[in-house]
Amino acid sequence: MDKKASASYPTILISLFLLISLGVIILGYVITNKPLLLVNFVEMPGLDYIDYFRASTNILDRQSPYQILNARYVTTPIPALLNTIFVPFGFELARNMMFVLIPLSVVLAIFIASRLFPFSKADRNQIFLGGVVVLLCSYPFHFLLNRANIDGWVLLFICAGLFFHQKPKKEWLSGLFFSLAIVFKIYPVLILIPVVLYRRWKLLMWCVIGLVFWGLLSSFWFLDFQDVLLERSQNLLRLDENGSLYATTALIFVLLGTLGVSIKSSLMLISIIPFIVAISYALMISIVVYTDFKAGKDQKEGILPFTLYIPFMMALPQTVYHYSFIVLLMLIPTICFLWQVTPKRSLMISFMMIGLCMTQWQAIATSLLTQNVFSHAIPGLGLLLLMVSVTIYKLETLHQIKHVLPPVNSKP
Repeated sequence: MDKKASASYPTILISLFLLISLGVIILGYVITNKPLLLVNFVEMPGLDYIDYFRASTNILDRQSPYQILNARYVTTPIPALLNTIFVPFGFELARNMMFVLIPLSVVLAIFIASRLFPFSKADRNQIFLGGVVVLLCSYPFHFLLNRANIDGWVLLFICAGLFFHQKPKKEWLSGLFFSLAIVFKIYPVLILIPVVLYRRWKLLMWCVIGLVFWGLLSSFWFLDFQDVLLERSQNLLRLDENGSLYATTALIFVLLGTLGVSIKSSLMLISIIPFIVAISYALMISIVVYTDFKAGKDQKEGILPFTLYIPFMMALPQTVYHYSFIVLLMLIPTICFLWQVTPKRSLMISFMMIGLCMTQWQAIATSLLTQNVFSHAIPGLGLLLLMVSVTIYKLETLHQIKHVLPPVNSKP
């Protein structure tokens, strides 16, 4: 069997699984005669964009973007600064434009992602179409669109950065997009790890230049941003809509409590969650970094080392809303590529597929249908499974890594 002919097989499985699971959930709501909700109710669609719009308006009025009603603007100043171009349209029109631009940005990102690896034309088209089907069934996407947040742009910036990373003498564009992804949501900063490990010094230089530029552009509000981060870090933990390792571990302990673990033991376990999360995360990412360090001594990198860091980007901090998991759609072509080049190690790749499906699972709909809070842990458990699978895969390929990673100049 031609390996390339089967490259899109994981995309087909993932999209079919999410289609069928969504259909089963809908049938459950029909049978129980309940109203179907794919996201939690909010005051109005585009709730998060209200904060971006107010922050942008403040910037135009020469005020701090963080001095807004309810003080809910918590990202760096750059998204609000760039969003100022939409302020003249008024809030209602700008918000409606976001409902169009956000899906377009994610679809464009999926299109770019499907072109990053050396697939055949037929496989690229199937991976793109399958990715769009996954998008339409994705709870993180529904959540993202409902709130009109900016993680879709982060996905697009990462994909654009990886695209130009493959182009000779386009390091400045790659660095620009990577720096934009980082100043939009901070967690993509892990993308710089393989840049350093594979000695892409010119790309690193352009990333740093981009970060310095954005930093100088927003230096007026640095202290305000610092205060907001400090305040946010002290907020109470919420278990719904949260896919962080911290929340997932806490929900697992809640489940243990329902299975007979005494209250005293549960409280003791919950008190050590930060240590469990920190040790587990450090161990897994250390293994991934070490394998890339070993590979970086002998060869040039392709796209794979970059994309395999994506699950580790959003595991921390204490609260990671599920809409951030839209960035994990970048792993669809990654899994397809691994399926194509490592057929003898398909077990870990299968676990990656399962983990990706879980991260996109309709957690809110399942929770409301079953009246079980543990449903909120499904996306987080999927993220954990992705991290574990990537870690084990890296260990398995440590000695054969030369045969797994394509050369940097391989054309997609």
